[in-house]
Formats: sequence, structure tokens, C-alpha cells
Amino acid sequence: MADIAALLKESMALHDLSKSLRRQRRTVSAQVSLAEAARLRREAHSADPGHTDPAWADEQGKTAVGRDTHTDLMAFYIEQGV
Repeated sequence: MADIAALLKESMALHDLSKSLRRQRRTVSAQVSLAEAARLRREAHSADPGHTDPAWADEQGKTAVGRDTHTDLMAFYIEQGV
């Protein structure tokens, strides 16, 4: 089985890297980082569609109370075209 925690951690790291790259006006690199972050998140979801791995709950501190981090990030990635 896939290491869900590792996939989500790497996805979040790439998401954060993308923010930094955008501030540096490195938009192509930022978009590539976002695309890879989205891919890893999709891989984690495919491996654990019920989000039963504790890693899903662990990342809930990344978004506002009552919001689902995965849902919010995936909506953002779709909005960004990745």
C-alpha cells in the first residue's frame, strides 16, 4: 500500500514551494510544482479513497476549522488548471 503520509507531506511541500516560486516570479516552475503536488494528492486519494489513513486527519490543521484540506486543495488545483 502507498505511504499516504509521505505522499501528502511531499504534496504539501511542493504546494508551499510553488508559493515561494510565484513570489520570485518563476511562474512556470511554480505551475510545475503545483501540478506535481496535485498528482501526488490524487495518488494518495486513489490509494485510500475513504481517507482512513490517519495522515488525512493530521493535515486538517492546514485549513480553517470545518473545511476539508483535501477538498479545498483539489478545488484550488482545478482552478489553477493542474
